[in-house]
Amino acid sequence: MRPPEDANAHMVIRLMDELIAHWSEPPRYLIRMPSDLTHALRHGDSYERERLSRLKALLSPPRWHELPTALDKLSEARSRERSEEISRIRDTMERRARDAEKAAKAERERQQREELEARVAPVLAAYRDQLEIDFLSEQTRADRPPFDAAPAERLVVERVAFVQRWAADRGLHPDPEQAAAIGAVHDNVLVTARAGSGKTSTLTARAAFLINRCGVAPEELLLLVFNRAAADEMKRRLKHMECEVPHAMTFHALAYAIVHPEETLLVDSPDDSQPALSRAFQKVLNDFLDDERFRLDVQSIMMGHFRADWDRLSRAGLTMSQDEGLQFRRALPSETLRGEYVKSFGEKAIANFLFEHGIAYQYERNHWWGGRNYRPDFTLQSGGQGIVVEYFGLAGDPDYDEQSDAKRAYWQDKAGWHLIELTPHDVSGGGEQLKARLKHQLAARGVPCRQLTDDEIWEQIRERAITRFARMARTFVGRCRKAAIRPHELAQRLAAHKPLSEVESLFLQLATSIFEAYLERLVAEGEEDFDGLLERAAARVEAGDPVFDRKSGRGDLSQIRFVMVDEFQDFSPLFFRLLQAARQHNPSVQVFCVGDDWQAINAFAGATIDYFERFETYMAPAERLAVTSNYRSAPCVVEAGNRVMAGRGVAARAALKHPGEIILADLSVFEPSVTERERYAGVAITPVVRRILARSLERGGTVALLARRNYMPYYLGKEVNAATLDVCSRAWTHGLSDDEKERVTVTTAHKYKGLQADTVVLLDALPRCYPLVHPDWVFTRILGDSVEKLVDDERRLFYVACTRAVRSLILVTDREQSPFLSALGGMCEPIDWQAFPQPSVETTHLIVQVGSQPGWGTSPTFSAKDHLKAAGFQFFKRTWPYWGKSFRKPEGTIEPLRTELAAQTWSTDCKGLEVRVCDGADVVLAKFWVDAGVWQNRPPA
Repeated sequence: MRPPEDANAHMVIRLMDELIAHWSEPPRYLIRMPSDLTHALRHGDSYERERLSRLKALLSPPRWHELPTALDKLSEARSRERSEEISRIRDTMERRARDAEKAAKAERERQQREELEARVAPVLAAYRDQLEIDFLSEQTRADRPPFDAAPAERLVVERVAFVQRWAADRGLHPDPEQAAAIGAVHDNVLVTARAGSGKTSTLTARAAFLINRCGVAPEELLLLVFNRAAADEMKRRLKHMECEVPHAMTFHALAYAIVHPEETLLVDSPDDSQPALSRAFQKVLNDFLDDERFRLDVQSIMMGHFRADWDRLSRAGLTMSQDEGLQFRRALPSETLRGEYVKSFGEKAIANFLFEHGIAYQYERNHWWGGRNYRPDFTLQSGGQGIVVEYFGLAGDPDYDEQSDAKRAYWQDKAGWHLIELTPHDVSGGGEQLKARLKHQLAARGVPCRQLTDDEIWEQIRERAITRFARMARTFVGRCRKAAIRPHELAQRLAAHKPLSEVESLFLQLATSIFEAYLERLVAEGEEDFDGLLERAAARVEAGDPVFDRKSGRGDLSQIRFVMVDEFQDFSPLFFRLLQAARQHNPSVQVFCVGDDWQAINAFAGATIDYFERFETYMAPAERLAVTSNYRSAPCVVEAGNRVMAGRGVAARAALKHPGEIILADLSVFEPSVTERERYAGVAITPVVRRILARSLERGGTVALLARRNYMPYYLGKEVNAATLDVCSRAWTHGLSDDEKERVTVTTAHKYKGLQADTVVLLDALPRCYPLVHPDWVFTRILGDSVEKLVDDERRLFYVACTRAVRSLILVTDREQSPFLSALGGMCEPIDWQAFPQPSVETTHLIVQVGSQPGWGTSPTFSAKDHLKAAGFQFFKRTWPYWGKSFRKPEGTIEPLRTELAAQTWSTDCKGLEVRVCDGADVVLAKFWVDAGVWQNRPPA
């Protein structure tokens, strides 16, 4: 039986609730709840007495005694419930009020929209009519009456839709951004067109729109590009749209049409088959070189240039944090007397010492260490022994010291090899301590160290050094020409300039003399270059003669209504002067410029991004537009480009949805096969590239192998003297079919601008490649160059290289990575070499792999290691670790090979081995299980 109070709990609670409600009603709500229920039971009102009597009958004595406390708790609970209910009611009322207010607001806005539409509809209809009647009219400007009665954005939408309808009738499909650019016909316009956004299509469509829809005569348009190929492509596209534009040309062609010079025009052909300009400049230089004093000055400059510590000199007086200093050094490669780029002045000092003492060396030659690619700083061979020189430049860093200890142990255990280690302490004091220590260490190992005379050193580097000086001088003069700097202006700059060293000062003096002599020679020989042609053309237009005459037709700059300029990020002062001359002669001309400031990579050739960045200043009245949708690349490639250039302008958007990939290929962890080790001894880059090519070409696409410069920063074998891209290309594409070779391009990132490939491989995503501040930069400081500015240029070059990829972007590194890669975060997937297998090749050899049979105990091959090493096997640390070696392929079956292997000591003396016989591409042809000389064709039970 339940206790009475439990059985009648519902009644008890109801009676308690009635009492609480009774006591809380006015005026009794001020009366405290009675603590003595017996008193209330006798003297309370009839309502209280009746309910208390019923409660007493229902409750046991202990519960009756506890009833006051229970009434207090229930009263508090009921109070909270009432408060919560009141809060809920209040919230509901407030929500309903908000909803009602929102609905009222929406209704008001709807009414306002309807009123606006009613008011604007006639304006928009009139605007559409005006667009049909005269698209070019000032009436179509959004800020002019009567159309200023409509919101400007609505007028822009109408104008974009108008252009898109026109384009659709001609089979064109510009996106809204492109259509806005096509229809921008009033102020001067700069369109920022990101990579793959259809820049050329937009520009040519705009020309066709002006002619076909706006009634502009073709001869009233002037289309200016930077090279003949771009001009031809523009004409081809216009012809496809049934437009003939007679004045589509390069800036140089326009200048020629204005001046029609009688002088012989000096120009180098694009393929360098007719280097007339180079020959003319060389003749000027040769005249100087006939002077012995000048030759000695050149020798002094180049010897000093190759020996100087430009890093230290350029940082002198600058306050930098440790991180800034490291970044600064990582951007400045050190160039040795022999011409290679090394990572530090310490390595440069070592390389120069070896060169100055006639000691042959290999810089960063590959060694296979435990199946990994290891590249010590310097490798020497002398008297049948190997000598490695390591410069431990970061001694004191715990991780670095641990790696250094491992290297010491490696060379100590390697028979026939010796390690010489040097540190920054040895380079102090101008490097004399290093020379003494290195000479002592080499002499102790029987390597003679005879110091060559400066004349002997110069004789070895003279041809390369003079060629280099000629290139430096020509670049310097070219930069002066494109910046419109005359010799007397250069002299003024020289007077105020503070050179870093005597080498820089002497170079600037010689370069100024060469500049003056070059200009004098042009006059004396009746010759002219393109820069002089542009100057003369601008001067003629400024003097009031705006006529230009070409085979395609005669033109008059004063009659040109629209000028369109491609690749505006590559503008130079000479181009700007000619354009300004035309504008001053014809103030009503409208200039439309298209370019991508993220692709401004031609500062080395005299271009300046200043006109792009300050367009409104130079081209007022002006407006900026953007075309950002990338129709070329996979979304991951577009995002990679955005990350590299983050914070430097409007981002690109991926228009395509097809999948892509960004892969990181680190040479330091690449493990070549037996065949690759033997075929490419000590070389990692060649087997890696051949694997990438095989996989990429198998997919049916095109491949671009891009390098920062024309030389590879990798060891390519003892027989390779100069690792030029031509040499590399032959090694990498050897054995490919003609069709496959047609789909492979090997070139520099600069030369590949404007092009694309399904797979793009950045061969050198390394420090001192991206960014690479060329060692000659010190000679153009007077022209405004600085390390910071040049690193910005390098970032843009890295962006250009990456965004050439359509589907796959593969970044090749080696221990260290370009600092630009840090922006990509986790976007790069480490390469899976299983997906990039060694390409099949015809071979006369088979590969024998000897490893441990799983389940046969712990590392059975450990006991066989010495026997296998003695037999010429090498260790490979893969998913299945093994010892490998190639053997000549027997005729017929492989039984003779098995017999040969069975006679070797490792086979007869060791247990628990698995032997695999593979072809040259590591495809397994046969397996055997060996246990103390017993060979089986299947694994033991």
